[in-house]
Amino acid sequence: MARPWLKRVGIALGLLFIIAAATMAVFRLNLDAIPLYRQPSPQAAKGQEGCTAKIGIVHPLTSASLKAAGTEVLSAYELARDEINAGGVGGCQLQLVIEDDGGIAEKSRAATRVLIDDEKVPVVVSTLLSDGTLAMSLEANKRATPLLVHVSGSPLITGSGFEWVFRVTADQVAEVSASLDFLASISETLPLPSLAVIYANDFTSMGRATILTTEAAARGYRLVAYEAIESGSSDFSADIARVRQASPDVLFLATTSLDDAVLIVRQIGKSGWSPMAMIGLGGAFTIPDFVKSGSQTEYFLGVMSWASDASWRDETGRSSRDFIRNYEERFGTPPGNLGVLAYMTLKLAASALDKALATPGDDLRAKVRRALRQIDGQNSLIGPIKFDRRGQNQRRPLVVQVIGEEYVTVYTEGAGARLAIVPVPPFHER
Repeated sequence: MARPWLKRVGIALGLLFIIAAATMAVFRLNLDAIPLYRQPSPQAAKGQEGCTAKIGIVHPLTSASLKAAGTEVLSAYELARDEINAGGVGGCQLQLVIEDDGGIAEKSRAATRVLIDDEKVPVVVSTLLSDGTLAMSLEANKRATPLLVHVSGSPLITGSGFEWVFRVTADQVAEVSASLDFLASISETLPLPSLAVIYANDFTSMGRATILTTEAAARGYRLVAYEAIESGSSDFSADIARVRQASPDVLFLATTSLDDAVLIVRQIGKSGWSPMAMIGLGGAFTIPDFVKSGSQTEYFLGVMSWASDASWRDETGRSSRDFIRNYEERFGTPPGNLGVLAYMTLKLAASALDKALATPGDDLRAKVRRALRQIDGQNSLIGPIKFDRRGQNQRRPLVVQVIGEEYVTVYTEGAGARLAIVPVPPFHER
């Protein structure tokens, strides 16, 4: 008899392809009430007094479930923009033209059309969720306009043959692979553990869960439970009980909602169940508010492109600690992985635009793409940047663990920066 969770994997895969193929007409939200980001301006003209250089951004300004992530990313954009404008872009001031998508893919698609067709931006930065970014990729590629992706991890984004799409973060396959590599690295402590995954019923989280299923099976791991949750629910206790009954050694969680992430970890702690390790897949687990949400998150493991103890420096020589200090002084709170990715992505877009404006020729968008293609090991806070033929940055993600309300690196590129604490202490001992 087929296992019930295996049938759900097949259904999830089918839904992923249906959602990815969906194309619907949407309306444009009027954001003129946000003057910081939306101001009418001419295209950049080098040497013209008072000129502006535009970069388009699609962002979930009105999404309640993405409020924490969205605020962190917007703050990072603001910091990067002001640093860029200290030197300018092609002799002009950088202007961010932001369109709201509310975290809805159909609106992401429409917003991309607005930025390219109406605002005439030469380069666009993607939204947060993978289904929205995939929709944007279709439009940007059709309109021969570079799209820079910072946090969306679906492998479809750089695996669909788009020639105008560049992703800074690792994709979901690399995230899952890094987490399983980490488990292999601690095999003396935890030999071939059984696995389970609890995932939210959204495109991005379903993608991570299905990839985990495939990758884990290929490496010989047993997946004993595969449980979908209703994002935004106030009670996950029944879902937790079903997974607990399967007695997995390691529990994976996948969601894009900070509220989901905090609540499910708290309810696991209150249930009296303590898996040997819990690993988060997705941006919700990288937000500082998650780490500081209570003792239940101590020893929690995550996968991300950056951690505060990272030793990389950007092209100007600034360290992660420098960035953290500047961010905290400006906004009163520390940045997380999403903020760093947004900051670095906007810096890359502005640098490519600056080079394009200084290069002879009329096709500005093609020149921006060429500048991005020519990046070869440029230093950044997430390590050297180099895009492969698919437009995917070749850096592998880190595995990190919450220790003392801060993520520290415990696995990177085949080595541990710090010894991971696994198995973790039971919740009642924290």
